[in-house]
Amino acid sequence: MKWIRAAAALVLLGLTPVLAAQTAVAVLCVEAISDKPPTIGSPGLFYNPAALAFRLDRGEKTPWPHQPGLKITTLDPAAKHLIEVLDGKKRLQSFRFQFSEFQNKPLCLWYDAYGGVQLEPISRTLSCGCKAKP
Repeated sequence: MKWIRAAAALVLLGLTPVLAAQTAVAVLCVEAISDKPPTIGSPGLFYNPAALAFRLDRGEKTPWPHQPGLKITTLDPAAKHLIEVLDGKKRLQSFRFQFSEFQNKPLCLWYDAYGGVQLEPISRTLSCGCKAKP
């Protein structure tokens, strides 16, 4: 009888990381941009604030927020994700990432006309205010 309890305990301990990964919440905050066009920046990275948008995993195109930022909590923390940044119909940049590359920390996605799109842990940004996406 003791060996059955020991075996059951080992099985439960082995499932703990799997259950924890399933309950983990991936947070992506999209920092707001100004509603005024940038006046300085790098060639090819200027954008129209009214047309700037992003797409996650080939889903719906979402307008880039102006105020406040946008908080997205519907992403799978274990999957690879694709982010595409668009100015109207023109793709400015795209890249893939996994939350595990950032130690599963909440991430901030932001855009500027100098360096383009940036993705880093919220803790490394000055501000990344966001509200929940409906």
